[in-house]
Amino acid sequence: MSVYLSMYQDKQRQKNLNRDAKTRALVGESRSLTQVEAQERFVAKQAEETLSFNEQTPKLEAVTQELNEVSDLSDLCAYVILGAYEASVVFENMLDFISNVSKNYTAFPESYMINGYAFQDAKQGGFQFQLFSYENQLGISQTRMDGCSFLIKDLFTDLKRDLYHNGLNDDEDGDFSESDEEESDDEDVFSFTFETRFLNLAQDPEYLQQLVEDIGDCQCDEHTLMLLAHNVDCTENYELMQDHAQDIVNNCISRLSWNDATLPVVRSAAKLINTFVSQENLSLNFDQFKIILSTVASWSTGVEDQTNFVTLSEEISMFLSTILIQIWCMVEIQTFTQDMVTFLNTIQINSKYENVRLNVDEFRTEVHC
Repeated sequence: MSVYLSMYQDKQRQKNLNRDAKTRALVGESRSLTQVEAQERFVAKQAEETLSFNEQTPKLEAVTQELNEVSDLSDLCAYVILGAYEASVVFENMLDFISNVSKNYTAFPESYMINGYAFQDAKQGGFQFQLFSYENQLGISQTRMDGCSFLIKDLFTDLKRDLYHNGLNDDEDGDFSESDEEESDDEDVFSFTFETRFLNLAQDPEYLQQLVEDIGDCQCDEHTLMLLAHNVDCTENYELMQDHAQDIVNNCISRLSWNDATLPVVRSAAKLINTFVSQENLSLNFDQFKIILSTVASWSTGVEDQTNFVTLSEEISMFLSTILIQIWCMVEIQTFTQDMVTFLNTIQINSKYENVRLNVDEFRTEVHC
């Protein structure tokens, strides 16, 4: 057996042993509510209420804001004390910074909090940054919500430096206070150590085949999908994946159909779909198109579920909305249904992102829908 595959299967078996009760309950039981079904209910509710949202921008909205008061700094995982500054001014600068480095975040102005994800290669880090008050001084707390601590720590350091350069951080020496934060036991379950950024999949076709099969399994660890999505950026690996393009896209769309998919899973699937739909001649069906459309509607208007602490993603929405015309051309039996029109209307009215709305406008003009 190959080295890659042996290591991968050992890690996968260990991950299966540690899988929580919620995931295990999926085995042998009826299928849970799919994302499409959940989104159809959400869209129907929005249509009834005729909600309208403005595009998400890194600017403060007119909301009642409440600053968290902290009495004991030891309760915080990591933090920085900025000084005596206006919270709204600092928070607006935080939003400007985050919007430039991440397209996967949700802002909560009412509590001066930002939840988001940082990505690097096949790693992800879910973070929460929140302003707080301590002895009449303003501070920022950092909490690791998911994934790699190192990514989040680096991002937090960059944020503190950015605030310093903007005159909103009194720590001139950059000696930022930070307590030690332990990494999760199951972090980087499938990590490999190589001198290069990418795997050499040419050395192990059997391992590539295993990855392609596993990404369609909702019980498979998210790192499998992230690993494949990262390695598609390598020209040699992409050429090897071309023979599996149809299976990769089918399995990725299948993962999108589950309403408990995390943001890293959806982002990785959307990236792979975008890559192969843009460059390969594939065959898709109308149900698959509707899943993709519902994913754009969900992540551009706000996911309504308990799985994700980040409910908006411009990156996911753009990955998929930019290829709607290509996907539609690959659908064997094309038909305009009421739920499809409702999805399109929802995106055009409620999407937080102007470019996503423009992509949908272009699609509707092209197909006369």
